[in-house]
Parts: sequence; structure tokens; C-alpha cells
Amino acid sequence: MNTFFSESTIRTICEFWIEKIVASVSLAAVAQVFGVHIQFCLAFVLLMALDTLTRYLAQTAKLWHDLYPQTPFTLYDLWKWRVQSRKWRYFRSGEMRKKFISKLGTYIIILGASAMCDLVMRISHGQPFCLMVCTAFLSLTELCSIMENLQECEVQQVADLMAIIKKRKEGVK
Repeated sequence: MNTFFSESTIRTICEFWIEKIVASVSLAAVAQVFGVHIQFCLAFVLLMALDTLTRYLAQTAKLWHDLYPQTPFTLYDLWKWRVQSRKWRYFRSGEMRKKFISKLGTYIIILGASAMCDLVMRISHGQPFCLMVCTAFLSLTELCSIMENLQECEVQQVADLMAIIKKRKEGVK
């Protein structure tokens, strides 16, 4: 007889059911308490990964200019040359990894401190704003870094966007 659930599947589902329930409830509680902060951290990890990728392409553009000073290139050309730039030490992954981890740690400390300030504001019946301001400033800082890296890759459309973003960032300060 062919059934949707076999006996072994049902047995596997029923094994360690207490541990599964405890783990599910614990994970749901952590997500409920730290949900917004986890989302902020994930967003910063993605922004920093994009920053690292564009830095990688900017270093590859430097290699291209050293080898072929008069030849134009595209982002796709840089993507194909990324392995060569790493081989020739224009891009050092160990150095970038250290910067990535230290920057992420700094962002987590800043966001944690601003979340604590917001908690104090809520307790004292004030309006919480620290997390929003810190998040906006750090996000714009990462965006500016990404734009600067793309400018080094000679992406022409970035210059106008960069001026707008810097003006907005000054408004946040």
C-alpha cells in the first residue's frame, strides 16, 4: 500500500518531539524579542557584502589600468578578471575578511547601544529615535562606500547618485 506518510517518516517526526518543541518555542521567542535587530544585522551584512564585492571589482579595475591603460572595460570584464587580481595580490581576502568582521562587530555594538538608548527612552515615556538615526547613518555610510567603489570601476551613472546621497547623509548628521 502506497501512502503519503510511511511508517518510518512518522516515526522520525515523532522522535525527540520534546526537544523539537522546546527549540521551536525558543527560536520563536528570540525572533520576537530581537526580530528588528536581527533584521538590521542581516541588512548590514548584505550591505557590507555588497561593499566588499564592489571593493573587489575596484581592485580589479586597478589591475586592468596597470596592464591596459588605454583599453576601456565593463563590469563583466572586471568580474572575469577577479581571479587574476587575487592571484597577483591586488585583492587580499584575509585583509578584507578582517575589515569585514571588525566593521560588523562595530555596527553590532553601535546598534546594540542605540537599541539600549531606545529602551531607556521607552521606559522614561520618551520617543525612541536612536536606533533609527544610527541605522540611517550607517546605511548611508555603506551606500557611499559602495558608490565610491563603483566610481573607481568607472561606472558613469554613479556620480549624480553620489551627490544626492552625500547631501542626504549630511542631513542625517
